Amino acid sequence: MPDLPDWVLKHKKKGVEIQERGEGNYYAYKITSKWDPEKGRPQKITEEYLGKVVKGKGIVPPKHKRRRKVEAVLETGNILLLKHVLEPLEEGLKEEFPDSFQTILSMAALKLCYSSPLKNMKMHHETSWSHRVWSQASLSRNTLTERLREWGRNHGGRLRTYRSLLGEGDNIAIDLSQVFSESEN
Repeated sequence: MPDLPDWVLKHKKKGVEIQERGEGNYYAYKITSKWDPEKGRPQKITEEYLGKVVKGKGIVPPKHKRRRKVEAVLETGNILLLKHVLEPLEEGLKEEFPDSFQTILSMAALKLCYSSPLKNMKMHHETSWSHRVWSQASLSRNTLTERLREWGRNHGGRLRTYRSLLGEGDNIAIDLSQVFSESEN
């Protein structure tokens, strides 16, 4: 084995082999050994490629193993706009529905953005900015079904929430066109 520079040698440890390929190109591999009874000696087994050894950087993993700098691309604009629009509602909901107000807000925003059925709410929540804005929202299909029952039974809480938005002489119009269905299920 040729003499390796000090900056390369510091990465050579038990279970790590450094190979030079070309002039000044060094590559690290994870190795182990297994006793070969026929040969009467251990046989080297190369388990995996660890990466290129680069001066000043150490072992740089191959591209497919590197951590991506962008963790996720999230749809943001619609959710941030709706967060701003829904802010006046948040305090009233927090008071009347302290355990589920974030679920209500997230579900309302996602329904407006995607016209999504309940079964897809969780997926939309996780792939949009919604999960960062309303991080405590629980949007699994079973949870939403139960929450809708609870919210439906709590008429007084809904009424107090709506009234918290009203000034003297104001009215609220509620569009229920999305609520009714022609479904035969």
